[in-house]
Amino acid sequence: MIEIPAGRTDKWELRKSDGALTWNIKKGKPRVVKYIGYPGNYGMIPQTILPKELGGDDDPLDAIVLGPPIARGSVAQARLIGVLKLLDDGDQDDKLIAVNPNSTFFKVKSIKELDDNFPGITEILEIWFTNYKGSGEMQSKGFAEIEEAKSILQKASNYFSKHNE
Repeated sequence: MIEIPAGRTDKWELRKSDGALTWNIKKGKPRVVKYIGYPGNYGMIPQTILPKELGGDDDPLDAIVLGPPIARGSVAQARLIGVLKLLDDGDQDDKLIAVNPNSTFFKVKSIKELDDNFPGITEILEIWFTNYKGSGEMQSKGFAEIEEAKSILQKASNYFSKHNE
């Protein structure tokens, strides 16, 4: 589910209480990222929750879908290729990396292939996510390949299913 189309700076998110897509409010004002726009389509994976005890942040999994902008609120088709391992103020806050079928990235099947075929993209993602909140807020633990990304997705999906029957 796309919350923020590629290139945008307005921070929208799915509200947990009722599932509505709303502009995130911080200190009484609509939140706008004070950095360049998102380097891909940003959103969440429905029917996933990863609790802290399983390495998450008690939220649905975050995903960045590489490719042209996708409309906010769209449920996008994408293929998982890896994960950017991040800490947000000390808490695990991984970003699954996926590719859109309607993009030049769709032939890519792994982080290694992304690096080989599109040099600089992983560096852009890592730089963006470790700086968009300000210096020192986010820390990178690097990228992991598809196997780890699938494991994270499976854990979060299983947890959601078990706790939402």
